[in-house]
Amino acid sequence: KQTEILEVGSRKNENPFEVLPSILEVFRIYPILALVDLPQLVGRVWVFLILHNSPYTPTAAETDLVFYTLAAMLAAGACTPFDVARTRLLLQRQKDVEDEMDRKATFREAIEAGKRAAETTALAIEAA
Repeated sequence: KQTEILEVGSRKNENPFEVLPSILEVFRIYPILALVDLPQLVGRVWVFLILHNSPYTPTAAETDLVFYTLAAMLAAGACTPFDVARTRLLLQRQKDVEDEMDRKATFREAIEAGKRAAETTALAIEAA
C-alpha cells in the first residue's frame, strides 16, 4: 500500500499533491503510538530504578547494562497486549481510510455515469 503511489497504475495521472493527506495521517495516528509506548517506557524505567537502587546489588556499568536489559525484557513482555491492540487499531484505521477512498471512487464513477447518461439522453432528444 505504501509503495502504491510509486507504482504505475490507476494513480499515475492523479495530482502528486494528493499524497499529502497520507503523509498527514502520521500525525493522526501519533497519539495511538505515543500512548501505547508510554507504559512500556515507564515500566522499563521503573524496573530499572528498582534494580539499580537495590542495596544488595553493586553499582557498576556492567550491572546497569544487565539491569536495563532485564527491565526492557520485562516491560516488553508486560506491554505486548498493548502492542497487539495498537496494531489492530492502526490496521482498522487504515481499513477505514481505504473503505472511505473506495466509497469516494464509487461515488465519482456514479457521477460520471450519470453525466454520460444525461449527455446520451440529450443527444437522443436532439436527434428526435
